[in-house]
Amino acid sequence: EKAEHLLGEGRVLDFIVKSSPSKGQQGLNTIMKLGLQSRETRSAQITLPDQLPKLHSLQPGILVHTSVEALAKNGLCVAFANGAYRGSIEGPHLGSFFPATGRQESAAWRDVFDKNRSVTARIIAVDVATKIVRLSL
Repeated sequence: EKAEHLLGEGRVLDFIVKSSPSKGQQGLNTIMKLGLQSRETRSAQITLPDQLPKLHSLQPGILVHTSVEALAKNGLCVAFANGAYRGSIEGPHLGSFFPATGRQESAAWRDVFDKNRSVTARIIAVDVATKIVRLSL
């Protein structure tokens, strides 16, 4: 990808901290070296449906392939693991698909997500008692 497409307002990126300043060097202008993961590395982190046999095995940070089931007022309703689990992706977690225009949220993201569209998302919270799974793009 070209750099102008890689970095954009609202874009959510996975990165690795490669180096950070020592305690004595930290300040307002601290520089940290970051590295973006390759597509191969990111693909290797995606959890396959047969690797998720139980709800309690879902942990924050796991990448999963999801399918859009419906558009909600504040985000997406998705299914993953061959429909075994359902979850939600709230508007602010849609990354660059959910740009804020001034103080109001844009509705343009609704044109991007069709029913059954596949997206890779990261689990950010799991409540086993209520079976609620929250995800982020």
